[in-house]
Amino acid sequence: MFNLSLIHDTIRIPPSSFSPNASESVKPIQRAINAKYANRILPDVGLCVSLFDLVSVDEGRVKWGDGCLYHRCVFRLVVFRPFPGEVLVGRVKSSDPEGLRLTMGFFDDVFVPREHLPEPSGYDHSEALWFWLWEPSDPRLYDDPLGSSKEDRLYIDTGAVVRFLVESDLFEEPEPPGPASWGAKGAAAAAAAAAKSSAGAIPGEVGQVNMAEELSSNKASPYRIKASISAQGFGPVGWWAGAQQEYTGQEEQYAGATEP
Repeated sequence: MFNLSLIHDTIRIPPSSFSPNASESVKPIQRAINAKYANRILPDVGLCVSLFDLVSVDEGRVKWGDGCLYHRCVFRLVVFRPFPGEVLVGRVKSSDPEGLRLTMGFFDDVFVPREHLPEPSGYDHSEALWFWLWEPSDPRLYDDPLGSSKEDRLYIDTGAVVRFLVESDLFEEPEPPGPASWGAKGAAAAAAAAAKSSAGAIPGEVGQVNMAEELSSNKASPYRIKASISAQGFGPVGWWAGAQQEYTGQEEQYAGATEP
């Protein structure tokens, strides 16, 4: 889930951060690196979390008319980028007919498309939630899960803790539309949308977010993870909480039956 990435960069230190103590001269560089990279997406690298260590720092150079020190640095960053096939745990942030959106508290752009939900699954529009039918008695429910009774449905509630499998990730560089493409009504709508706070805007906060609109808009995250909960053992952890206990009980019963 987390790994180290080697970065080469020139770090600018303003005069206000200079220290008279040589032993503390590295601290402004560390603060500047964290300020520049923390919570930033680097294409094909991942989400930068924090500085891990400094590998090398050369002597600072001053540009004419600037007064700042510029250090050529080599350092390692802690980066969030899970690999395909990794198993992680998050919470359901929102649901819509396209699938689920999960949050890990510090990262909200984990998407579970409808084709990666357990079968048979259906979307209950009245509840605005996805559900799973476990071993339906009627074979016709595999083709039409909405024909089932609510008592037989295992709902995936908003805020539920979910175990998921990473399928792939995607890096994008969305470009915002220019003012020329807005028009008068578009500019007013954009201003109103910017002034209005939406549910789930804070990382880790749950709320109703339309996944299809977000993925197709220019607000799409520059880094997204596609996940799956279709296999056994995945999905809300409450579904499988008693599975190990039941298996252990059956194993002990079988062992007792075979003793002479």
